[in-house]
Amino acid sequence: MRQLSENKHRQRCNRHVFADCASRYLTESQNKRSAEVLAWHVLLLLPFIGSMEIGRIHDATLEEFKDARRLDGVSPTTINRTLEVVRTILNRAARAWRDDNGHPLLLTAPPLITMEQENRRPPHPLSWEEQDVLFPELPAHLQAMALFDVNTGLRDENVCGLRWAWEVPVPEVGRSVFVIPADDYKTGVSHVAILNDAAWRIVEAQRAIRTKRLNDAGMTEYIKKPGKDTEFDFVFTYNGHRVGTMNNSAWDKARIRAAMQLYTAAGKTIPEELLKDGQCGILLTDDLKQFVATAMPGFHNIRIHDLRHTYASRLRLAGVPQEDRNALLGHKSASIPEHYASADIGRLIKLSNLALDRQGTRTLLRVVNG
Repeated sequence: MRQLSENKHRQRCNRHVFADCASRYLTESQNKRSAEVLAWHVLLLLPFIGSMEIGRIHDATLEEFKDARRLDGVSPTTINRTLEVVRTILNRAARAWRDDNGHPLLLTAPPLITMEQENRRPPHPLSWEEQDVLFPELPAHLQAMALFDVNTGLRDENVCGLRWAWEVPVPEVGRSVFVIPADDYKTGVSHVAILNDAAWRIVEAQRAIRTKRLNDAGMTEYIKKPGKDTEFDFVFTYNGHRVGTMNNSAWDKARIRAAMQLYTAAGKTIPEELLKDGQCGILLTDDLKQFVATAMPGFHNIRIHDLRHTYASRLRLAGVPQEDRNALLGHKSASIPEHYASADIGRLIKLSNLALDRQGTRTLLRVVNG
C-alpha cells in the first residue's frame, strides 16, 4: 500500500507543467539583471513545452524546439542559452521546490539536457574604419550605448542595466565612476567602471536627457520607490524603458548595412539584382543577407561582445600594462577595490584615454557630442 501511495504521489508531482514552473522561476529571478532575458527565453519555450508535464521533458521532447530555432538561423550558442533555462527550471523542481506536503515537484532526477555543439568563432575587434561605418548606422540610443561600450569594455548586460544609483563622484578627477555591485557583475566581485573622455561625454549627455524628461514629467528630482524601476533609474533607455539587450534587430540591420558599405568601399560590387528599393532604403532580403554573410564573414558576424574585445585590443596596442588592462576590464583577478584612491582613478582614466589615441579621433568625439 505504501508503494502504491508513493507511486500515485509521484504521478501527481510529475503533472506540474512547465509553464507553471517557469512562472515560479521568473518570479524568483525578477530582481536579477538578466530577468528580461530569462523571460524572453521562457516565451520562446512556451509554444513547445509550456503545457507539458515536467516529468516528460527531455532531449526528445525538446527536439521540435531546437529544430524550429535552427530553421530560424539561430546560432547554437543562442539555442544553448535557452536550454540552460530549461535545465535550471528542472533542477529547481527536483532539488529546491516543494509542494504543500513538502515533496519535490519533480521526484525523479532531472534529465541530462544535451547542449548544441558550439562553433566558437574568434573575437573580431573593430578597426577604426569599421567603427566609423558601423556606429552611424545605429539608431541614436544604440549608438550612444555602443560608443560607451567600446570605451569602457562593459558587457552588454552591464551597459543595459547601468543605474544612476551606482554613480560615485570623484571630485579630484572632475568626473564620476560607476561602482557595479557584485550581484550585478559576472565575476561576482564589484567593479569600478572607469570613464575615459568619450565615455564621460556620453554619461553627461544621458544625464541631460534624463533631466529634461524629469522636467517634462513635472519633477525637479527623482525619488525611487522601493521595488519598482522606472526609466529614471537607468543611464540608457529607449521609449521610456530599460533596454533589454543591445543585440537586437537594429544592431543586426546596422551591421549588414555597414558590411555593404565596407564591401563597396573596397572597390567591389554587389549584384544589382540584390539591391531592391524599400520604404527605408535598400531592402535587406534573405538573398542579400546571405550574400553579405559570404562576402564579409568576419564583420557580418560582429557581436556586441566584440565591442569589449575592441576596447581591450586598443588598450593593448596603446601599451597599457596587463594588470591595468585587467582592472579596466573588470577581470576578477585585478578588480579595483570599491574603496579606491582618487589618484588610482585619475591614473586609470589617463590609461583608458589611450584607447582614443588615433588619427581622426575627432570623428569619434563629434559623434559622441551628437
